[in-house]
Amino acid sequence: MAGHDPISFVTIVIPVLNEERFILPLLESLGCLGGNRCLPGPHEIIVADGGSTDSTLDILAGISVETGIRVINNSDRIQSAGVNLAAREANPEAKYLIRVDAHAVYEPGFVERVARSLVDTGASSVVVPLITRPLKGSVGFVWAVTVAQRSKLGNGGSAHRLETTPAQWVDHGHHAGFDLEFFRSIGGYDESFATNEDAEYDARVANAGGRIWFEPAAKVWYSPRETVPALARQYFRYGKGRASTMLKHRLSPKARQMFPLAALGANAGGLLGGLLWSPLWSVPLIYGAACLGASIMESASVARDGGWRLYLQGAAALVVMHMCWAAGFACKVCKSVNIIGRR
Repeated sequence: MAGHDPISFVTIVIPVLNEERFILPLLESLGCLGGNRCLPGPHEIIVADGGSTDSTLDILAGISVETGIRVINNSDRIQSAGVNLAAREANPEAKYLIRVDAHAVYEPGFVERVARSLVDTGASSVVVPLITRPLKGSVGFVWAVTVAQRSKLGNGGSAHRLETTPAQWVDHGHHAGFDLEFFRSIGGYDESFATNEDAEYDARVANAGGRIWFEPAAKVWYSPRETVPALARQYFRYGKGRASTMLKHRLSPKARQMFPLAALGANAGGLLGGLLWSPLWSVPLIYGAACLGASIMESASVARDGGWRLYLQGAAALVVMHMCWAAGFACKVCKSVNIIGRR
Protein backbone atom coordinates (compact mmCIF):
# COMPACT_ATOMS: atom_id res chain seq x y z
CA MET A 1 0.00 0.00 0.00
CA ALA A 2 1.17 3.50 -0.75
CA GLY A 3 2.09 5.73 2.17
CA HIS A 4 4.50 8.54 2.96
CA ASP A 5 5.59 7.57 6.46
CA PRO A 6 6.91 4.15 7.48
CA ILE A 7 4.76 1.95 9.72
CA SER A 8 6.26 1.68 13.20
CA PHE A 9 6.30 -1.51 15.25
CA VAL A 10 2.86 -3.17 15.40
CA THR A 11 1.56 -5.57 18.03
CA ILE A 12 -1.22 -7.83 16.71
CA VAL A 13 -3.41 -9.34 19.43
CA ILE A 14 -5.80 -12.23 18.85
CA PRO A 15 -8.06 -13.05 21.84
CA VAL A 16 -9.20 -16.68 21.60
CA LEU A 17 -11.29 -19.22 23.47
CA ASN A 18 -11.90 -22.62 21.86
CA GLU A 19 -11.36 -21.53 18.26
CA GLU A 20 -10.00 -24.75 16.75
CA ARG A 21 -12.20 -24.37 13.65
CA PHE A 22 -11.29 -20.75 13.06
CA ILE A 23 -7.68 -20.17 14.07
CA LEU A 24 -6.04 -21.53 10.90
CA PRO A 25 -8.49 -19.89 8.43
CA LEU A 26 -8.01 -16.66 10.38
CA LEU A 27 -4.20 -16.76 10.21
CA GLU A 28 -4.33 -17.78 6.56
CA SER A 29 -6.56 -14.81 5.74
CA LEU A 30 -4.08 -12.52 7.50
CA GLY A 31 -1.28 -13.97 5.37
CA CYS A 32 0.61 -15.28 8.40
CA LEU A 33 1.08 -18.92 7.34
CA GLY A 34 3.40 -20.72 4.95
CA GLY A 35 6.42 -18.70 5.95
CA ASN A 36 4.66 -15.43 5.07
CA ARG A 37 4.47 -12.34 7.23
CA CYS A 38 1.18 -10.50 7.77
CA LEU A 39 2.99 -7.16 7.72
CA PRO A 40 6.18 -6.18 5.85
CA GLY A 41 7.45 -4.04 8.72
CA PRO A 42 8.38 -4.95 12.31
CA HIS A 43 5.58 -6.62 14.23
CA GLU A 44 4.66 -9.35 16.69
CA ILE A 45 1.62 -11.60 17.10
CA ILE A 46 0.23 -12.25 20.57
CA VAL A 47 -2.56 -14.77 21.11
CA ALA A 48 -4.39 -14.13 24.40
CA ASP A 49 -5.95 -17.48 25.26
CA GLY A 50 -8.88 -17.48 27.67
CA GLY A 51 -8.46 -21.11 28.72
CA SER A 52 -9.20 -23.11 25.57
CA THR A 53 -10.10 -26.75 26.19
CA ASP A 54 -10.27 -27.82 22.53
CA SER A 55 -7.27 -28.19 20.21
CA THR A 56 -6.68 -24.44 19.71
CA LEU A 57 -3.47 -24.41 21.77
CA ASP A 58 -2.16 -27.59 20.12
CA ILE A 59 -2.68 -26.03 16.70
CA LEU A 60 -0.86 -22.88 17.79
CA ALA A 61 1.98 -24.89 19.29
CA GLY A 62 2.46 -26.62 15.97
CA ILE A 63 2.87 -23.35 14.04
CA SER A 64 4.27 -20.93 16.63
CA VAL A 65 7.90 -21.39 15.57
CA GLU A 66 7.03 -20.80 11.92
CA THR A 67 4.81 -17.78 12.59
CA GLY A 68 6.50 -16.25 15.62
CA ILE A 69 3.23 -16.30 17.56
CA ARG A 70 3.48 -15.79 21.31
CA VAL A 71 0.66 -17.28 23.40
CA ILE A 72 -0.20 -15.68 26.74
CA ASN A 73 -2.71 -16.81 29.36
CA ASN A 74 -5.78 -14.58 29.66
CA SER A 75 -7.04 -15.84 33.02
CA ASP A 76 -10.02 -13.46 32.95
CA ARG A 77 -11.19 -15.17 29.73
CA ILE A 78 -13.01 -12.19 28.16
CA GLN A 79 -11.80 -10.24 25.12
CA SER A 80 -11.41 -6.89 26.87
CA ALA A 81 -9.01 -8.41 29.40
CA GLY A 82 -7.09 -10.25 26.69
CA VAL A 83 -6.51 -7.09 24.65
CA ASN A 84 -5.46 -5.13 27.74
CA LEU A 85 -3.03 -7.90 28.71
CA ALA A 86 -1.45 -7.81 25.25
CA ALA A 87 -1.15 -4.02 25.49
CA ARG A 88 0.77 -4.43 28.74
CA GLU A 89 3.02 -7.19 27.43
CA ALA A 90 3.62 -5.68 24.00
CA ASN A 91 7.14 -5.14 22.71
CA PRO A 92 8.51 -1.86 24.15
CA GLU A 93 8.96 -0.60 20.58
CA ALA A 94 5.29 -1.09 19.70
CA LYS A 95 3.47 2.05 18.61
CA TYR A 96 0.26 0.48 17.30
CA LEU A 97 -2.01 -2.27 18.56
CA ILE A 98 -4.19 -4.19 16.11
CA ARG A 99 -7.03 -6.34 17.44
CA VAL A 100 -7.99 -9.43 15.47
CA ASP A 101 -11.09 -11.31 16.64
CA ALA A 102 -10.95 -15.06 16.21
CA HIS A 103 -14.46 -15.86 14.96
CA ALA A 104 -13.79 -14.31 11.55
CA VAL A 105 -11.57 -14.12 8.49
CA TYR A 106 -10.05 -10.99 7.04
CA GLU A 107 -9.70 -9.11 3.77
CA PRO A 108 -6.23 -9.65 2.22
CA GLY A 109 -3.83 -7.01 3.49
CA PHE A 110 -6.03 -6.27 6.51
CA VAL A 111 -3.23 -5.65 9.01
CA GLU A 112 -1.29 -3.36 6.69
CA ARG A 113 -4.41 -1.39 5.74
CA VAL A 114 -5.31 -0.79 9.38
CA ALA A 115 -1.73 0.15 10.31
CA ARG A 116 -1.44 2.43 7.27
CA SER A 117 -4.69 4.17 8.23
CA LEU A 118 -3.36 4.80 11.75
CA VAL A 119 -0.18 6.30 10.32
CA ASP A 120 -1.74 8.40 7.57
CA THR A 121 -4.73 9.78 9.51
CA GLY A 122 -3.15 10.17 12.93
CA ALA A 123 -6.32 8.64 14.38
CA SER A 124 -6.57 7.49 17.96
CA SER A 125 -8.15 4.32 16.63
CA VAL A 126 -9.30 2.76 13.38
CA VAL A 127 -12.56 0.86 12.95
CA VAL A 128 -13.61 -1.32 10.03
CA PRO A 129 -16.63 -3.02 8.41
CA LEU A 130 -17.90 -6.19 10.08
CA ILE A 131 -19.80 -8.19 7.45
CA THR A 132 -21.55 -11.45 8.30
CA ARG A 133 -20.39 -14.36 6.14
CA PRO A 134 -20.05 -17.96 7.40
CA LEU A 135 -16.91 -19.99 6.87
CA LYS A 136 -16.75 -21.88 3.60
CA GLY A 137 -18.63 -25.16 3.89
CA SER A 138 -20.93 -24.00 6.69
CA VAL A 139 -24.47 -25.41 6.65
CA GLY A 140 -27.67 -25.14 8.65
CA PHE A 141 -29.00 -22.39 10.90
CA VAL A 142 -25.86 -20.27 10.48
CA TRP A 143 -27.22 -19.14 7.11
CA ALA A 144 -30.48 -17.99 8.72
CA VAL A 145 -28.45 -15.90 11.18
CA THR A 146 -26.47 -14.51 8.26
CA VAL A 147 -29.69 -13.43 6.55
CA ALA A 148 -30.93 -11.84 9.80
CA GLN A 149 -27.72 -9.98 10.61
CA ARG A 150 -27.25 -8.65 7.10
CA SER A 151 -30.81 -7.30 6.92
CA LYS A 152 -31.54 -3.72 7.94
CA LEU A 153 -34.02 -5.04 10.49
CA GLY A 154 -31.15 -7.01 12.00
CA ASN A 155 -28.35 -4.45 11.96
CA GLY A 156 -30.42 -1.27 12.08
CA GLY A 157 -28.46 0.22 9.21
CA SER A 158 -25.36 0.55 11.40
CA ALA A 159 -22.64 2.01 9.18
CA HIS A 160 -19.95 -0.51 10.08
CA ARG A 161 -22.25 -3.45 9.23
CA LEU A 162 -22.58 -2.29 5.60
CA GLU A 163 -20.21 -2.85 2.68
CA THR A 164 -20.99 0.54 1.13
CA THR A 165 -20.01 2.96 3.91
CA PRO A 166 -17.20 5.29 2.73
CA ALA A 167 -14.04 6.22 4.61
CA GLN A 168 -14.80 8.89 7.19
CA TRP A 169 -14.46 10.03 10.78
CA VAL A 170 -17.01 8.24 12.98
CA ASP A 171 -18.02 7.86 16.62
CA HIS A 172 -18.07 4.04 16.65
CA GLY A 173 -17.35 0.93 14.59
CA HIS A 174 -15.84 -2.53 14.75
CA HIS A 175 -12.50 -2.26 16.53
CA ALA A 176 -9.33 -2.97 14.62
CA GLY A 177 -6.42 -0.61 15.36
CA PHE A 178 -5.24 1.64 18.17
CA ASP A 179 -2.55 4.17 18.84
CA LEU A 180 -1.04 2.21 21.71
CA GLU A 181 0.05 5.23 23.76
CA PHE A 182 -3.47 6.71 23.55
CA PHE A 183 -5.04 3.32 24.35
CA ARG A 184 -2.97 3.06 27.50
CA SER A 185 -3.51 6.71 28.46
CA ILE A 186 -7.28 6.27 28.81
CA GLY A 187 -6.98 2.91 30.58
CA GLY A 188 -7.63 0.55 27.67
CA TYR A 189 -10.82 -1.46 27.78
CA ASP A 190 -13.06 -1.50 30.84
CA GLU A 191 -12.67 -5.12 31.93
CA SER A 192 -16.02 -5.11 33.71
CA PHE A 193 -17.52 -5.27 30.19
CA ALA A 194 -17.72 -8.79 28.76
CA THR A 195 -19.46 -7.32 25.69
CA ASN A 196 -19.85 -3.82 24.24
CA GLU A 197 -16.39 -2.94 25.51
CA ASP A 198 -15.77 -1.39 22.09
CA ALA A 199 -18.61 1.15 22.29
CA GLU A 200 -17.72 1.96 25.90
CA TYR A 201 -14.11 2.57 24.86
CA ASP A 202 -15.21 4.76 21.94
CA ALA A 203 -17.21 6.94 24.33
CA ARG A 204 -14.04 7.55 26.35
CA VAL A 205 -12.07 8.25 23.17
CA ALA A 206 -14.46 11.09 22.37
CA ASN A 207 -14.35 12.38 25.95
CA ALA A 208 -10.54 12.42 25.81
CA GLY A 209 -10.49 14.36 22.53
CA GLY A 210 -9.48 11.40 20.36
CA ARG A 211 -10.70 10.67 16.84
CA ILE A 212 -11.86 7.44 15.20
CA TRP A 213 -11.31 6.67 11.51
CA PHE A 214 -13.47 4.24 9.56
CA GLU A 215 -11.43 2.29 6.98
CA PRO A 216 -13.76 0.50 4.51
CA ALA A 217 -11.00 -1.39 2.68
CA ALA A 218 -10.11 -3.48 5.75
CA LYS A 219 -13.16 -5.74 5.90
CA VAL A 220 -13.81 -8.39 8.53
CA TRP A 221 -15.92 -11.40 7.49
CA TYR A 222 -17.65 -12.59 10.63
CA SER A 223 -19.06 -16.10 11.03
CA PRO A 224 -22.17 -15.95 13.25
CA ARG A 225 -23.55 -18.29 15.87
CA GLU A 226 -24.80 -21.62 14.57
CA THR A 227 -27.63 -22.53 16.99
CA VAL A 228 -30.64 -20.77 18.49
CA PRO A 229 -29.41 -21.08 22.11
CA ALA A 230 -25.98 -19.68 21.22
CA LEU A 231 -27.57 -16.77 19.33
CA ALA A 232 -29.96 -16.08 22.22
CA ARG A 233 -27.13 -16.01 24.78
CA GLN A 234 -25.02 -13.76 22.56
CA TYR A 235 -27.74 -11.16 22.03
CA PHE A 236 -28.82 -11.19 25.67
CA ARG A 237 -25.22 -10.33 26.57
CA TYR A 238 -25.14 -7.69 23.83
CA GLY A 239 -28.23 -6.03 25.29
CA LYS A 240 -26.75 -6.03 28.79
CA GLY A 241 -23.50 -4.61 27.45
CA ARG A 242 -25.18 -1.79 25.56
CA ALA A 243 -27.23 -0.86 28.62
CA SER A 244 -24.05 -0.85 30.73
CA THR A 245 -22.40 1.59 28.31
CA MET A 246 -25.40 3.90 28.27
CA LEU A 247 -25.74 3.88 32.04
CA LYS A 248 -22.02 4.49 32.61
CA HIS A 249 -21.78 7.40 30.18
CA ARG A 250 -25.37 8.67 30.50
CA LEU A 251 -26.02 8.17 26.80
CA SER A 252 -29.40 8.15 25.07
CA PRO A 253 -30.25 5.09 22.94
CA LYS A 254 -30.38 5.53 19.19
CA ALA A 255 -33.48 4.71 17.16
CA ARG A 256 -32.08 1.36 16.00
CA GLN A 257 -31.47 0.43 19.64
CA MET A 258 -34.97 1.47 20.67
CA PHE A 259 -36.58 -0.81 18.06
CA PRO A 260 -35.94 -4.13 19.89
CA LEU A 261 -37.19 -2.61 23.14
CA ALA A 262 -40.32 -1.31 21.42
CA ALA A 263 -40.85 -4.66 19.72
CA LEU A 264 -40.53 -6.54 23.01
CA GLY A 265 -43.01 -4.23 24.71
CA ALA A 266 -45.46 -4.29 21.82
CA ASN A 267 -45.32 -8.07 21.46
CA ALA A 268 -45.77 -8.64 25.19
CA GLY A 269 -48.61 -6.15 25.29
CA GLY A 270 -50.25 -7.68 22.23
CA LEU A 271 -50.05 -11.24 23.51
CA LEU A 272 -51.35 -10.41 26.98
CA GLY A 273 -53.83 -7.76 25.88
CA GLY A 274 -55.20 -10.13 23.30
CA LEU A 275 -56.63 -12.22 26.13
CA LEU A 276 -58.97 -9.31 26.82
CA TRP A 277 -59.34 -7.92 23.30
CA SER A 278 -58.40 -10.33 20.52
CA PRO A 279 -57.51 -7.71 17.85
CA LEU A 280 -54.36 -6.95 19.87
CA TRP A 281 -53.01 -10.33 18.81
CA SER A 282 -52.43 -8.74 15.42
CA VAL A 283 -49.47 -6.81 16.91
CA PRO A 284 -47.09 -9.78 17.22
CA LEU A 285 -48.42 -11.10 13.91
CA ILE A 286 -47.51 -7.84 12.17
CA TYR A 287 -44.07 -7.90 13.79
CA GLY A 288 -43.56 -11.50 12.68
CA ALA A 289 -44.62 -10.61 9.15
CA ALA A 290 -42.11 -7.73 9.11
CA CYS A 291 -39.33 -10.12 10.17
CA LEU A 292 -40.38 -12.59 7.48
CA GLY A 293 -40.39 -9.85 4.85
CA ALA A 294 -36.91 -8.73 5.87
CA SER A 295 -35.71 -12.33 5.71
CA ILE A 296 -37.13 -12.85 2.22
CA MET A 297 -35.60 -9.61 0.93
CA GLU A 298 -32.14 -10.34 2.34
CA SER A 299 -31.99 -14.04 1.40
CA ALA A 300 -31.09 -13.24 -2.21
CA SER A 301 -28.03 -11.25 -1.12
CA VAL A 302 -26.44 -14.22 0.63
CA ALA A 303 -26.65 -16.22 -2.63
CA ARG A 304 -28.36 -19.23 -1.13
CA ASP A 305 -31.50 -20.82 -2.52
CA GLY A 306 -32.99 -21.92 0.78
CA GLY A 307 -36.62 -21.29 -0.11
CA TRP A 308 -39.25 -20.99 2.58
CA ARG A 309 -37.21 -22.90 5.12
CA LEU A 310 -34.49 -20.25 5.00
CA TYR A 311 -37.05 -17.44 4.96
CA LEU A 312 -38.76 -18.75 8.08
CA GLN A 313 -35.50 -19.50 9.88
CA GLY A 314 -34.18 -16.03 9.04
CA ALA A 315 -37.35 -14.50 10.50
CA ALA A 316 -36.96 -16.66 13.61
CA ALA A 317 -33.35 -15.51 13.97
CA LEU A 318 -34.48 -11.89 13.83
CA VAL A 319 -37.05 -12.52 16.55
CA VAL A 320 -34.43 -14.18 18.76
CA MET A 321 -31.98 -11.33 18.21
CA HIS A 322 -34.51 -8.59 18.96
CA MET A 323 -36.20 -10.20 21.94
CA CYS A 324 -33.02 -11.40 23.63
CA TRP A 325 -31.20 -8.09 23.09
CA ALA A 326 -34.15 -6.20 24.54
CA ALA A 327 -34.45 -8.62 27.46
CA GLY A 328 -30.76 -8.25 28.29
CA PHE A 329 -31.00 -4.46 28.06
CA ALA A 330 -34.10 -4.35 30.27
CA CYS A 331 -32.57 -6.70 32.85
CA LYS A 332 -29.47 -4.54 33.19
CA VAL A 333 -31.49 -1.32 33.49
CA CYS A 334 -33.86 -2.84 36.05
CA LYS A 335 -30.96 -4.17 38.08
CA SER A 336 -29.30 -0.77 38.02
CA VAL A 337 -32.51 0.96 39.12
CA ASN A 338 -32.94 -1.53 41.96
CA ILE A 339 -29.38 -0.97 43.14
CA ILE A 340 -29.87 2.82 43.11
CA GLY A 341 -33.22 2.43 44.86
CA ARG A 342 -31.67 0.45 47.73
CA ARG A 343 -29.05 3.11 48.45
